[in-house]
Amino acid sequence: EQHLLVMGMMHGIRHSVGRSERQPVTNLMAENFRAVDKTVFPPKGSNNPRNPTKGHRLPHTFKFKDYSPQVFRAMRRLYGVKTEDYVLNVAGDRDYIQFIANSRSGQFFFYSHDGKYMIKTQTKEENKFLRRILPDYYKYMLANPDTLMTRFYGMHRVKMYHLRRKLHFVVMASVFDTPEKIHIMYDLKGSSVGRVASEKDRKTGGVLKDQDLVTDKQRFRVGPGRRDLFSTQIKKDAEFLSSLRIMDYSLLVGIHCRDRREQDAKEYAEELQQRVGELSNVTGARDKAAAAEQGSAENG
Repeated sequence: EQHLLVMGMMHGIRHSVGRSERQPVTNLMAENFRAVDKTVFPPKGSNNPRNPTKGHRLPHTFKFKDYSPQVFRAMRRLYGVKTEDYVLNVAGDRDYIQFIANSRSGQFFFYSHDGKYMIKTQTKEENKFLRRILPDYYKYMLANPDTLMTRFYGMHRVKMYHLRRKLHFVVMASVFDTPEKIHIMYDLKGSSVGRVASEKDRKTGGVLKDQDLVTDKQRFRVGPGRRDLFSTQIKKDAEFLSSLRIMDYSLLVGIHCRDRREQDAKEYAEELQQRVGELSNVTGARDKAAAAEQGSAENG
């Protein structure tokens, strides 16, 4: 089921982004924020003159919604995201490389194969809320190029008739789009109540919290100039979220330890060697199966 949903998500994104890019670039109006493009995807494609579709590998027809396509195209352009790269990374031939469940919300997080983008499922209520605040959000992002707010690049819904399943989701920029490995992560809310990571999270490299930051005696040195810019922007972002009556937000901090680079390189080499070995085993098994099939055909 998960595989079918992901395939539908990718096919829908490829089509909807391509369709929005063919539209002329104009100033955004109120109707652009309310717009919802709906597309039905039969397996063999359709010749709908207003919205033709290509065939796909899924065995059943599915439906796809693209919310405020021109607004999110403007968001991608605002941050220099090239359409070709975006489609290739988010909806190319390669599967999402990670699948993480948030046990509290019941929602799921996917990552694009290169880690540049995160795809997060939404509840129906979250979808409606983001659509409602979208004009204010877009205006704020335009006015604050240094904001630390999440960058949303697309909002969609896929509906699989045969599964009787609807899935709302958003595409956003990954916070940790960096070639460096993130060794330690903190999720900071500015509160001390219940803000301690479990022992399991600490042992397995999970996300730490506010009280862990205090216990670990961590300090971030960014320099006086950057400190003032950072503090000012954090305050502006928090005030903006407060104006929208949003309470549940946090600052995600990632730390790369330079003294662990040598160990990282060793672990990466071992992992790469293991993957090559697994690929060789798969290839060998396929060759044996093909040879056995050919021998069976010759004997017959």
